[in-house]
Order: sequence, then C-alpha cells, then structure tokens
Amino acid sequence: MMVEVSKAPRGRQVTRGSGGARLADERGVALIIVLVIVALLTITVIEFTYSVQIDQHRTRNALHALQAQLLARSGINLAEGFLMLDDEPQYDAYSEDWWLQLKQFCSELQLDETMRIRCTVRDESGQINLNNTSEPPRKVQSQAVTASAVLRDAMRCMFMRRGIDVEVVDKLADYWQQDAPPNPDGTPAQVPAFGSLEDFGATFGIPTEQLQQLRGVLTAQPRALLPRININTAPPEVLAAVVSAEKVPECPPDDVVEKIIERQHDTENPIKSSGEVTGLLQGVANANI
Repeated sequence: MMVEVSKAPRGRQVTRGSGGARLADERGVALIIVLVIVALLTITVIEFTYSVQIDQHRTRNALHALQAQLLARSGINLAEGFLMLDDEPQYDAYSEDWWLQLKQFCSELQLDETMRIRCTVRDESGQINLNNTSEPPRKVQSQAVTASAVLRDAMRCMFMRRGIDVEVVDKLADYWQQDAPPNPDGTPAQVPAFGSLEDFGATFGIPTEQLQQLRGVLTAQPRALLPRININTAPPEVLAAVVSAEKVPECPPDDVVEKIIERQHDTENPIKSSGEVTGLLQGVANANI
C-alpha cells in the first residue's frame, strides 16, 4: 500500500471531493436560520404581550366606567330623594329642610377610609343667566337703562376680578344685535340662545380654565325658565355686581347686600315673596333684576 502525501502552500486549504465543497459553501447557514427563528419568536411574544396589556386596560376602563355610571346614578337618586322633601315650591332657599337634611345626612354618613363623598348644591337661579343679557326689541327708542345692560355691566365686574378679557362682554352685546339667517321657510330667525356655559365659552374663545372660574356666577338657561336672579341663593359676588353695576370695575358690596346675606343664613326667616324683596331692596335701582 502506498500513501501519497501532498503539500499545499502555507495558508491555503486543499479540499478534495465534491462533498467537501458543499460543506464549505453551507457553513453559517444554520446560524442565520436560528437568528431568524429567534427574531420571529421575539416579535410574536411582544405582540402577544401588547395584546394582553391592551385587554387589561380595556377591562379596567370598562370597570371604571361602570363604577362611575353607578356612582353618578346613585348621586342623582340621592338628590331626587331629598328634593322630594321640598314642601315650599313658591320659593327656593338654602335654609329649607331638604337642604339641611341633606347636609346632616352627608356629615353623618359612615365611609370607608378609601371613600369620600361631597355634597354640594348650586342653584343656577342664583346666577346671572347669559340669555338674559340680550336686548329686548323696543318699538320706541329710549335712554332708560335696560336689565340686560345691567347684567352685562355686572359681568364686567366679574371678568375684571378674574383677569378675563372684558371685550368679551362687548362682543356679547354685538352677538345679540347681529342679523340671524332666515329660517328655511323664509321667516325671520332669532339669534340662537346659549345652550350651556361651554357654548358661551366656545363662541367667544374663553379658555376652559377661565370658564371654570365663572361657573359659580354664570349660567345659560332658557329666559322663560330663569327670568330673574333668585335673591335667596345668589352668591354675594352676584348680588354686589348687580346692585352696584354702575360702579364698574369695583362693584363693591354695600349695606343692602349684607342684609340679603343675613337673610340667606336665617333658617327661620327666608325671603318668601316678591313683596319682601321690594321692601328689602327699597331704593335700589336694579331691584327689578
């Protein structure tokens, strides 16, 4: 038997046969396949994890939405139950029994440490109704100061006090004086009233944070529903602004406003009739408002 030995130059590999050539060409293919499989598995796991997280968020949001809906409904039912105790439909005041019983109920209610309840009542009839700031049509020109002008002057006091652009009040007056497009049948149309405080803010570009500051003193209700301001529930700022509307921008409270506030806190002697209002506001120019 003879053995043949061949020498190759240094650094050069000699491979004999077709099988050895294939192995040299396929070297590293397995590593690429493994990397592709790992990448696909990684994408699949990430997608699955993301889907699970989305489902968890959806479930949590649905649960919170249901809880909020039930809480809101329970609050409405609670308010309706106490309002049924109102046995004096001729007037509304914070000194009535239904409100006093509601305050007592909330103060004595036993709650868990993780729970809280807030009982508040905001009578919108004690606020300035934006839809009452429109000038009524008059057949004869008159120099008399209208109720709508007094309300707009009162709004100027409130806007100045909060740093809100007072030009909005002037734009409000122009808004009511504009010509509304006619109805589809050709009949004259009226300028649309404000449906909400948000509607008013969107019309005149009032930022949300400034609009929130006005929520306790302004409202937007049909004129027929709230034609005047409820003297029993009006905040001191509203009373002072209306009574002293001609003293813009100060609109300071006076003795009349202090007397009204005293009557508001008198649970035994609320203001029940228009005659009492007339007597209490004797000599006040804006008493009709």
